[in-house]
Amino acid sequence: MKTKVLILGLICLCLFACKKVVKNPHSSESLDPPNITHFSATHLLSRQFTLSWAVRNATAVRIDQGVGKVDASGSMEVEVFETTTFTLTATNAIGKKTASCVAEPPERTMLEITTIPEPPVFTYHPYEGEEPNPPLDWSSSSANFIIVITETNGVGGKVELRLHTFIVGESRCSKKNPLHWERFEPYGVIKVLVNKRVPCRPTTMILHLDGYDDNNCIIDTQVGIPFIYEN
Repeated sequence: MKTKVLILGLICLCLFACKKVVKNPHSSESLDPPNITHFSATHLLSRQFTLSWAVRNATAVRIDQGVGKVDASGSMEVEVFETTTFTLTATNAIGKKTASCVAEPPERTMLEITTIPEPPVFTYHPYEGEEPNPPLDWSSSSANFIIVITETNGVGGKVELRLHTFIVGESRCSKKNPLHWERFEPYGVIKVLVNKRVPCRPTTMILHLDGYDDNNCIIDTQVGIPFIYEN
């Protein structure tokens, strides 16, 4: 009888030991399901977002929308052009777990450009000296006009204005004039008086607007402004 009891005891002990080995051959978490502790999309500027995540107990981690396989924890910048839902999937031998976050680009400022008068009028001042073939910059053109910038989407911001006039194919007549920084309010209007004198007889005038709006979106606008000559 004692022998049978001893054998049964040894069998139970072996079964208990085997059970522990199967349950936890390497770590206490080996048979736990994946755990996603963090997954978010943070807006940086314009259409740029930072995805960040942290996952435990997963053998594979993937993010959709073309991102693909990633490490168990990390971050990366993505660009979105419309509201986009990103889904993270973590898997191991037990199963899988998913989490989602949304990257929603903020409203952007919209600027309409007009002038007073429209179009601006340039006056040409030809060279009137005795030199038979004067340099191009001995003559000039001048104009006085107002640039009107209207915000139409309800988002304020700040821009630097730069006006560039040039003759097509003639770099010697090119002239870039930084105007100044201007703050505008939602649906606000900026009016900038321009007293401009440039060499030669320009054929093109371009207004550059560079800056940021109140939603941290980049403003980078280039507008061609047509004009006429009165002589």
